[in-house]
Order: sequence, then structure tokens, then C-alpha cells
Amino acid sequence: MMLFRKYILFFISILFFSLAAILENQTLNNHPEVKVIQNFQKTLLDQESKLSTYLTRTELKINDSLSAENYASTFSELNHLFEDEGLGFIVYKKLKMIYWSSNQFAFQNILNKVSVANKLIILHNGIFVAQTRIIFNYEIIGLIHIKNIYSYENQFLENSYVPPFKLPSGYKINISRATNET
Repeated sequence: MMLFRKYILFFISILFFSLAAILENQTLNNHPEVKVIQNFQKTLLDQESKLSTYLTRTELKINDSLSAENYASTFSELNHLFEDEGLGFIVYKKLKMIYWSSNQFAFQNILNKVSVANKLIILHNGIFVAQTRIIFNYEIIGLIHIKNIYSYENQFLENSYVPPFKLPSGYKINISRATNET
């Protein structure tokens, strides 16, 4: 009995380490990183679909009789979307910013960063995916907020992904396509 008491902790620790190794092996064989990336891609596609719908609705509101006094009321339905759904909008007329739905991305040089080829843009405070529509003299830019980027972090400001995207803050976005080479 004394011998059993002497080695019981040793055998229990071996049992726990074996169980932990088996569970970790099962977890890693299920490729959790692939599931996380697939969930991110699905969420991004859903957000792009929502953004496209809002851009189409906004296009229909733009006409030749739209005056400067009516910008805020014409696009008022877009104001709450940044806080609620992570979607933002900027409207330019003849390369001059006339409307923005949130101060999070109302930077003067944003028009230079947005292009057809470059959908992913990095601003001073975050990473966004952009869609652009051009109607007459107007250019509408729709933005999907992906991640916050702050110049410094504290207990209130954290460089993290926004709520619809469930990624750990340490994940990095790589814009190059990976190839399956063996």
C-alpha cells in the first residue's frame, strides 16, 4: 500500500499527459485554422453582399436634382450602419467629399487609396474592404470594417477584429493568394 501511495501522483500525471496529448492530436487533425479562415471568408462574402445592396439603394437616390442642402437627408439611412453592421459610406461629387456616414474613415486621401484592383485598404485607424460605384459626377465608396488599428493600445483601445468577424486579434491578413504546391 505504501508503494502505491508513493507512485500514485506519478501515474496520475502520466495519465493526464497522455490524455492531453491525445486530445491535442485530435484537435490539430481537425484543422481548426481552416475552419476559422472559412468562417471569415463566409462572413466577408455576407458583408460584401449587404454592402452591394446598400450601394444599389444609394445609387437610386442620386439624380441631377440632388442639391447640397439635401445630402444629409438623402443619405440619412446610411448613418447608423457603421455602428450596427460595420458598413460605412463616402460620397464624392467631382472628387470633393460631400457625405460620409462616420468619422472613422473620413480622411481626405481615401480616394487615392481606393481603386478597382485594390479592394483592401489600410487607413490610419483600421483595415477596410472597399466597393466603388460611379454615377454621373458622383462616386460612392462603400467600406466594410474588418479590423481596428490604433497607433497605441490601452485597456479601451485594442487592435482587434470587429464583431462580425470572429478572429483572434493576432491573426494577420495576407492579401496574396496561396498556391497549393507540393
